[in-house]
Amino acid sequence: MIFALSKLFTALFLPPGLFVTAAFLLGFFKARRLFWSLALFIYLFSCLPLTEKMLALFEPRYPPPPAKIALVVSLGGGTRWGTPLPLKNQALRRHLFAFNLAKRRHAPLLITGADYYGQSEARAFLKTLRRLGIESTTVRLLEENTSKDTYENARYTRRLLPAHSDGPIALVTSAYHMRRALCLFEKAGFSSIYPVAVGYRHTRPFGYVWQDYLPSLEGLEAGYLALHEAFGYLKDCLFR
Repeated sequence: MIFALSKLFTALFLPPGLFVTAAFLLGFFKARRLFWSLALFIYLFSCLPLTEKMLALFEPRYPPPPAKIALVVSLGGGTRWGTPLPLKNQALRRHLFAFNLAKRRHAPLLITGADYYGQSEARAFLKTLRRLGIESTTVRLLEENTSKDTYENARYTRRLLPAHSDGPIALVTSAYHMRRALCLFEKAGFSSIYPVAVGYRHTRPFGYVWQDYLPSLEGLEAGYLALHEAFGYLKDCLFR
């Protein structure tokens, strides 16, 4: 009982549920249609089962890469300051998976991207490996340290690695991000690129529980990522 009340309180009186509650209550006093429509919109956009279904539109399954690859490319996902591990969760997941893939396939690993303060993701990843006690010398690590977005990831990687551009390349990024990344790398001139997606968000073997249907930051994040990828795909792949 205490657990259920705690979850309800968190969902209704902390953002984003706080905004749902406030808009719903305001609707009793003025502009009912406006405020109740706003409450419904915020709820739907922060309801995890619904927003993960939106995100699933950008997470198709891909066949595994060939046994022999010339290069593994891992796309940047962001760095952070003031923590023992200087990579954001998405970046850490991508780079660790790419590192393991490069090690198993005896291929070099290229890590792309830098933050807006100039910190290279490749160097942040090396710090992470040291702090986790993982030997980094087992994989040849290359770095592209100037790109700030996916479009620049592809363009600067193409300029940096013309010799590898015609060999089989494994492209590692988050599942929701792969469709746009693959499109941009093909536009940049890579002719033999194999997607390796990590972190599928909509895969839930045990389904949802009742508290998943309450408004949550996790649901809001999934909705944000879905809209971000929709706009990004239109901008980068259809109109650029």
